[in-house]
Amino acid sequence: MSPHYFHPVYRTLTYLLPGSWYAMSVSIAPGITLSEGTFSIFIAPGDHLHRALATILRRQRDETLYLCGNYPVLLTRLQEFASFFEVRRALTAYQVLTILDEAHHSFLIFEHDPTLFDDMTDLPCIIGQKCREYAATTGTVLLVASQPDRSLNFLEPSAHRVAFYQGETVPRMKPPKKKDTRQKTLEGFW
Repeated sequence: MSPHYFHPVYRTLTYLLPGSWYAMSVSIAPGITLSEGTFSIFIAPGDHLHRALATILRRQRDETLYLCGNYPVLLTRLQEFASFFEVRRALTAYQVLTILDEAHHSFLIFEHDPTLFDDMTDLPCIIGQKCREYAATTGTVLLVASQPDRSLNFLEPSAHRVAFYQGETVPRMKPPKKKDTRQKTLEGFW
């Protein structure tokens, strides 16, 4: 299987165009670009997300907001870029809505935290729609997640683009077999 796999999503645009560049776009992984004025969801292992965000923050010179939840994983790994973005932390899904209403930044990075949506099925849909509206009126929105989960299923119908990047898979080597030192015949006993 190719390292690039796009999760099929209803009513969203998904594509794979190796080496493609669009005006005002940034490559976040091989064959995956982030276009201005879109709400995109990028699901990848933590190391790939870190590299993608580092690439974006090196190139991004506009006002950037990093929105995270209760347990930010990537934020701590982006300390070297701390002067490039403002951080807002939401402890509840309702606070995410408030932050999206108040934000004015031209680029918004939203680190997905599934604990914000525990036992809620209506708010992820509303937040997804709010992210899409923000992208249309204010600036680009990139939601990043290290693995798919139930709440992302409610967010993805609102996204313009959803990318699931598995990365390079290294074949696992079988551990060497231990030599069997047990006696296999009855010769030693007769």
